[in-house]
Amino acid sequence: MPPIYVGKNSHYANRFGLYVARGRGKGVSSLGKALAIAALVCFDYHRKKTVNHRDRVVRMSRKLFEKRLNFLVLLAAKHSERLERSVSRLVEFCERHRHPPSKVIESRRALRTYHVVARYLRAVNERGEEVRREVLRWLEKSARGVVRV
Repeated sequence: MPPIYVGKNSHYANRFGLYVARGRGKGVSSLGKALAIAALVCFDYHRKKTVNHRDRVVRMSRKLFEKRLNFLVLLAAKHSERLERSVSRLVEFCERHRHPPSKVIESRRALRTYHVVARYLRAVNERGEEVRREVLRWLEKSARGVVRV
């Protein structure tokens, strides 16, 4: 079964023409990838619709929003304990504020959410390009706050 957000064959790519690039490893292998997925989950919650495992557009409820964010922590736990802690803090912020932070500070480097998400989001077609621009516009105006991981 393909994932919802990650990869060209994801359900999100099939329905909306947009996906999160795989990067180096399977699953949530980096904080940047987790940030991009969390931003898409928050965007779906903002517009109140998402896609399920049957490629159907469904309502994004608060419960589904929290489930998808918490699943990121489980995926990160498969890679490393440190990544799990970082993603856990990111998810806590997103659950509390219902939007991603504008910056994630990891040791000495700061990840700016807009730039990370722009790097990871890929469009499959023209519809995907429109959704990508919509996500990035939403991020510019809604992402606030800083998370230290």
